[in-house]
Amino acid sequence: MTTPASRYELRDRQGGYVGTFVTDDRSWQAGDVFTTGDGRVLRIVGIAAVPQLSRDRPAYTGGLMVEPVEGTP
Repeated sequence: MTTPASRYELRDRQGGYVGTFVTDDRSWQAGDVFTTGDGRVLRIVGIAAVPQLSRDRPAYTGGLMVEPVEGTP
């Protein structure tokens, strides 16, 4: 059986929208580092509650607070 991909809303420490991250992995935690589809390297600094649904946004599995990893393009 195939598990559907998970969509995470990415936000910075101030709550600003950074993007969406789609992955098959659901075990993300603070301190983990990942590369986005556009090549940004981000570190998870916090886990946020599942954002409220909106007609203007897709449904998300959860929210991740992230920051860029120093020394990466």
